[in-house]
Amino acid sequence: MKLMKNMKLIVVLIGLMISANFVNAQDFEGEIEFAVEYTKVPAMLEGYESMLPEKTHYYVKGSQLRTEVPMPMGGDQIVIFDVKKNEGVMLMNMMGTKNAITMSSEYLEAEAKKLGSADPNITYYKDYKNIAGYRCQKAVIEQSGTNSVVYFTDKIPNLGQNYKGLRGMPLQYSTSQNGVESILTATKVEQKPISNSKFEIPEEYDVLTIEEFMEQAGEGN
Repeated sequence: MKLMKNMKLIVVLIGLMISANFVNAQDFEGEIEFAVEYTKVPAMLEGYESMLPEKTHYYVKGSQLRTEVPMPMGGDQIVIFDVKKNEGVMLMNMMGTKNAITMSSEYLEAEAKKLGSADPNITYYKDYKNIAGYRCQKAVIEQSGTNSVVYFTDKIPNLGQNYKGLRGMPLQYSTSQNGVESILTATKVEQKPISNSKFEIPEEYDVLTIEEFMEQAGEGN
């Protein structure tokens, strides 16, 4: 039971970590799929890496972003952000329970401060690789005392709020938060119209705040 509570909490943190790298994309509408490779996990999850998400989908439309994280154990975690309102909601369908976890602008602002507000220092390299059909250039981004290696394409506008100033969209990048380190690599990029229904909350989900959810997930620790 304790492991499952920890797993649910880690899944939420992974969803926030992945989604935090994307923001308003006024010049892009479509879908991007990433494969997720874990390079480090907390001790509590060692040996359970197969239970963590292996891929994620992004649906982008103007100021709205929908992130879908299929769970190997069944169900999906969906994160919907409205950048103009600076609000979000997580839709969790796990172990027969459907919860809509709301994130207020105050909560999101507090999380953004944890990531650091200073502009990053970006170094570009003449090193290239092909990712999802795009020729991507290597860059190292230094911010808040950490370095991230990214490969980006200048054929798509930069959607990354953590990569301010980068000359294009990162199609491979590393993330680190709450003891989880991973590398995300795009496997599909498709520009196409996205239905407004992707950003609606289903009626059958029970609504609670993220603070209430974190409190529940922490029970029994």
